[in-house]
Amino acid sequence: MINLNKHRIDFGKGDVGIGVIGNTTDSAQLAFYNQSARPIHILKNPDQNPGFEPMEFKEEPFIMSFSNPESIDAVISILQRAKYINFTSKNEPQKTE
Repeated sequence: MINLNKHRIDFGKGDVGIGVIGNTTDSAQLAFYNQSARPIHILKNPDQNPGFEPMEFKEEPFIMSFSNPESIDAVISILQRAKYINFTSKNEPQKTE
């Protein structure tokens, strides 16, 4: 759920929609918006069309704008690190010396 008053977006229940809203030569823009809870959908390929209905905003969406592809890579890399720390590394067997 997106709560802009608390400067917070909580992911995990399928109630935050994410969509590409701009892909000009100057920037790529992502919109994060509240939606009714639904199964979480993951794109397998970058050229895959999500196949969802058009985005409808009941309130102003949170926008991330990228003018440099390395900035997108930086966000992806830190998300992968967070995923590893919080979900993967805890499930790995601990090494004993």
